[in-house]
Amino acid sequence: MVSPDALSDAYKRALDSHSIVSVSNTQGVIRYANDKFCQIMGYDLSELIGQSYSLVNSGRHEAGFFEELWATVNGGESWVGEVCNRTKDGKELWFDNIVVPLYDDEDAVTGHLSVRKDITKRKDAEALVEHSEQFLLGVSEIACVGGWSLEIETGELYWSDETKRIHDVPLDYKPELAQAIDFYAPEARAAITNAVETAMRSGEKWDLELPLLTAKKRSIWVRAVGHAVFENGEAVRLLGAFQDITQRKLEEDVLRDEVTQRHSAEQLLRDVLETLPDAVAAYDDEDRLIVCNSAYLETYAASAEAITPGATFESIIRFGLARGQYSDAGPDLESQEAWLKKRLEDHRNPPEHLTQKLHDGTWLQVREHVSANGSTVGVRTDVTNLKRAEAELRRYAETDQLTGLLNRRSFNLRLDTALEEFAAGARTGGCVALFDIDHFKPINDAYGHDVGDEVLVELARRLSAVLVPDDFAARLGGDEFIFVLTDRDGQTGYEDVIIEYFERMREPIMTMAGKVSTGISLGLVEFEGIEPNSRSLMKYADLAQYRAKEEGRGQWYWFAAADAAKLQQADELGKALSANQGDLAFTLLPIAGAHDAEPLGFSVEPSWTFEGSIYEGQILKELAQKSGQITKLCKCGLETAMIAVGDAQGRGADTGQLWINSSTDHMKLAPFVSSVERLRLTHGLEASALTFAVDEAALIDRSAAAIQETFLTLGQHGYRVAVDNFGSHASSLANLERLGVHAVRFDPALTDPLADPQAEDRLVRGLVAMVSVLEIDILASRVADPRHAARLANLGFAALQGPLLGDPIPTEDLPLYLIDAARRRLSTVLEDRKPSKSKSAA
Repeated sequence: MVSPDALSDAYKRALDSHSIVSVSNTQGVIRYANDKFCQIMGYDLSELIGQSYSLVNSGRHEAGFFEELWATVNGGESWVGEVCNRTKDGKELWFDNIVVPLYDDEDAVTGHLSVRKDITKRKDAEALVEHSEQFLLGVSEIACVGGWSLEIETGELYWSDETKRIHDVPLDYKPELAQAIDFYAPEARAAITNAVETAMRSGEKWDLELPLLTAKKRSIWVRAVGHAVFENGEAVRLLGAFQDITQRKLEEDVLRDEVTQRHSAEQLLRDVLETLPDAVAAYDDEDRLIVCNSAYLETYAASAEAITPGATFESIIRFGLARGQYSDAGPDLESQEAWLKKRLEDHRNPPEHLTQKLHDGTWLQVREHVSANGSTVGVRTDVTNLKRAEAELRRYAETDQLTGLLNRRSFNLRLDTALEEFAAGARTGGCVALFDIDHFKPINDAYGHDVGDEVLVELARRLSAVLVPDDFAARLGGDEFIFVLTDRDGQTGYEDVIIEYFERMREPIMTMAGKVSTGISLGLVEFEGIEPNSRSLMKYADLAQYRAKEEGRGQWYWFAAADAAKLQQADELGKALSANQGDLAFTLLPIAGAHDAEPLGFSVEPSWTFEGSIYEGQILKELAQKSGQITKLCKCGLETAMIAVGDAQGRGADTGQLWINSSTDHMKLAPFVSSVERLRLTHGLEASALTFAVDEAALIDRSAAAIQETFLTLGQHGYRVAVDNFGSHASSLANLERLGVHAVRFDPALTDPLADPQAEDRLVRGLVAMVSVLEIDILASRVADPRHAARLANLGFAALQGPLLGDPIPTEDLPLYLIDAARRRLSTVLEDRKPSKSKSAA
């Protein structure tokens, strides 16, 4: 039989080997701790004895927790619970703790026995499970996913809180199987029933998207996922998940509609692109082809193999370049690379105007636009016919149609270029030679204009034969010709050419009337030592030609210093004009309809009388320009004319349009428009009755920008704007349209020759046709012959001026002139209304 002491010792050893044991007094001061306590808590026994349990307090429990523990044990009862303590190294451990009271012989509580079991791993696992559960609950709530289970044998159905929320039922709702099925829309019940039965029979899982009607009658869509749990081959349980996918379904419907609409729009766009005759292509922000139409493939047929969606613009261009698609790229590799670089720059930063010539002669107008998102849309329009017409028209516009030489405008441009090259040192020298045919009028009178034309054509041919490629020649009009020789060895070198030409001219010219002999008188002036501009050179050559004629014709004459006397005279006249000497006057030249001669208005014409001579027209303008009086002349003319017209209108007369020529210097002044407005309002005139004109040359010289601004401002104020001496310079129709031009008055050099019924009119006809497209009124001046007037009217001129239509009227006589004109018209009307004699007799 085991003794009590032995048994007690055995209990102690068993307890110490498996548990943490400690003994304390009633105040919680430790009196004993076993080895396991010291080992787990990390303290030596000496560090524990005499210390309170507060040494291992983790701080996780509130003060009341320990107060209740000690009160229970000190009251003689055992305490069982879970306690969190802290080890010496600060680690928190959880213990399943039993604290029992210790008694003395008198049954008084003298201390406590504490037995602990380490449950830290279990607590960590419980915390992880709790965290996972909370996480899953949160996720399921966010994702609108609920869970459910069904015990097949008992029919017990479980819904998670989220499943209940999806069904719009309270959280204490007890679901039943039949009610659960009824929540599905009627058309969906068969599908879910079949899925469940199949799962119970074969173990097949289900995943369905079905419509459902909640307890609150909300129509929603749910995703139902589930499977059967089998035991011993029998389905014993159903498990599933439930997700509200209503929002996703709505978004899918919207997306489906958007995709459908997008596909429809894309197809419509493709259909539209296919109906366009132009070649159209679109590239994305990485310059990769998105779409193009058939016309694009046909236009770039040589590159069609490379034109596929996703291909880069550069790869397509390089493909075509390697196959010679672009004739304007040049023949060698260096020029082609330079062309490619420029083309890629233009593609990324499209210029306003870009044309492209292909290997088959096709000309394309390329218009490209880069959108805000970086994509590029390009349109290629075939402008081949327009280019051909433009080239033909340019030939008409730049050459004399009879002789094939340059016309005046083109010659001036070539001469300006030659002078610039001379000034830059690119040419060693040059001279201008001007001549006309001696006694040409008798040839026309004797043999007719056809023979005269044959003479002019042959003269031009022989002239071209003595010129080298850098030389150039023009017919200025009638029998007047001019040419430029460059880079010869001084006057001797130039005279070698002149001598050869004179030798050729000695040979009679064969015409339909037989052989015709003629000669020329020619004036020359060198570039060197002369004011370097085309106007001066042509003026000096003209003076030299005049001297050649004075000295007997049939010869040439070099402009010399002595010839400057006449220029000196012009200078003196300019000074006299500046000093307000002589009499400056302004007249009004009538403008009448080309078809009915009805009065349309007047143009302001200045004249200056000095020392018995009258200066007007271009001569007066040149004097005023050179003397710096041109602005003053224009201002005075403007004010004088407005006074006269305002007075006439004040007397009830209809003055029609007032055409006012302004100089470039006058019109580009900042206060020009405001001063015009002030004068107009002062004299009570309508802005729409005033037409301000400037010479065509102003549209292409260095003042063009200022003139353009003034024209546009005048148009905004309701004034009409016009171009004078049209056709004499290289202004484009685009300029006329951009500036809002209302009328043009042709250069007399173009219209005067048409007084001759045999004169060629193709150039004028072509210019009239182009201007008419812009609905611009077309005027001609210096018309003196009815046949001339009729021809101009047939060509499309709207209005005419000249002796045939009326002489200039002093501004002070305008009211009387208008009254007299009105009386004449009234008399004509009354005369037309009288019955004829035949009618009276009847």
